[in-house]
Amino acid sequence: VIEYIMVDKVFHLPFAIVEDERTQEALARVMDDPGKILFDTFVDRIDIICFFITNASIIYLFAVQASWMVGLVLVILIVSSYNAVRNGKKQYKTNTEVSAKKRKAKYYEAILSDPLVANERFLFKFQKKINERYYHESQKARKRERKALFMWHVTSSINGYFAIGVSIVVIFSMLQSVISGGTSIGLYISLVSAFINMEQSITRDLAALVMSEASHISSLADFTYLFSIDCEGFENEQDSANSSIPFLSLEFRNVSFHYPGTEKKILDNVSFVLSKGRHYAFVGKNGSGKTTLIKLILRLYTPSSGIILLNGKSIDSYSKTQV
Repeated sequence: VIEYIMVDKVFHLPFAIVEDERTQEALARVMDDPGKILFDTFVDRIDIICFFITNASIIYLFAVQASWMVGLVLVILIVSSYNAVRNGKKQYKTNTEVSAKKRKAKYYEAILSDPLVANERFLFKFQKKINERYYHESQKARKRERKALFMWHVTSSINGYFAIGVSIVVIFSMLQSVISGGTSIGLYISLVSAFINMEQSITRDLAALVMSEASHISSLADFTYLFSIDCEGFENEQDSANSSIPFLSLEFRNVSFHYPGTEKKILDNVSFVLSKGRHYAFVGKNGSGKTTLIKLILRLYTPSSGIILLNGKSIDSYSKTQV
């Protein structure tokens, strides 16, 4: 069901929103398998609840037999949870950066491998430059992944040594009570074993769940962002006028345009007139603005400055369906 809802939502997104980098990155992270993301979030949250329910009796035993151990458990719980949340946010940030770099690399790879643009690659001699960009983005993605993996191993090792140190403190602290006769050997073994098992469970199982939860929260933020985009105005405009209009002329008058989030002008003070009954061709190298012209004519984007006239009237006075 969620897959259908997501596809339907994306289908109704305005084109300018779909091409926005923030939207592209969010879609890349959640559209691969949105159902699995939501299911894993639900299961992990159930597992966190079950963890505390399962260990409640052990914590009660510590409170009765050695109340200071409850304090140690809380310290371990807080430290492990803090590290797990921080690692989860870092992991999500890494996935975000790697996803963006891989998306760019895949774009360059498509240009290099697409047989339909083979002639254009040869004509404008941009293959070497695109190949360099592809290699650069791929390498940045790999290096970021390796760095994240290395830091994860370092953090895991630190947590492991911390757990060993705390276990040694508990063993020797409880041993004093056994020597003085305050605690039996059987109870000592039971308490120490229970503490070590709980400590391992906190630093390993709970930490992994909390880290996943931090990542899940960020993923849910992507869902929230995508579903918060208002498509109502776009849909109403599509349905507002379906009648066709005759073509007489199309004029670009001092039109400039840059894509959202960038300052680089794709078109700069462009003016021309296309008249009915004549044939025209837009020729230029890759990235010169040919496709951008079509997007502006189809009203997928609005000019940054200037005006586009269709039959002498502003193109904004026509619906996207009519255009």
